[in-house]
Amino acid sequence: MLGLGLGFTSVPGVLPQGGGAEPYTESTSDPNLANQTTSTATIFARAFAVDNGATINSIGLYQTNARETTIKIAIRNSPGNYDVVVSEAFSHPGGGWVDHTLAAPYVVPGTGEFHPGAFITGTTDRISGQARAFATGDLTGEDLTLSETAGPGYALRVTGTEPA
Repeated sequence: MLGLGLGFTSVPGVLPQGGGAEPYTESTSDPNLANQTTSTATIFARAFAVDNGATINSIGLYQTNARETTIKIAIRNSPGNYDVVVSEAFSHPGGGWVDHTLAAPYVVPGTGEFHPGAFITGTTDRISGQARAFATGDLTGEDLTLSETAGPGYALRVTGTEPA
């Protein structure tokens, strides 16, 4: 047991009294700040898939400058074919990582391959050589055709909880 002198104790791997779901975070790496390029595309990070059954409370995006953006989650139906299942606009103030809390938590279905993404216009911070799926414009809807390549992608993360 680890006494932290803060009025509580913790044991690694043990949840606080009352139980609850384990915290969940998945993330791409931080961007290469020398890699700032102009964007008019929606890019989904294929560097990781969101865990099936997880509840996503927020999606984070790394940008050094303030940007109007739309964060997203999409399901990959087949190579190059996607449905956008979450799409919410927010104002990123710049300064690095900022998490946007979703209007309602998104419970990832038990099957399927889900990826976070974003639409940003202007000069954006990117990660070089990231597995990604992308297309021009602020994508919404179903049965969308995206290019799947390795190339500049956004630094994204999702946070929430694992299934209880």
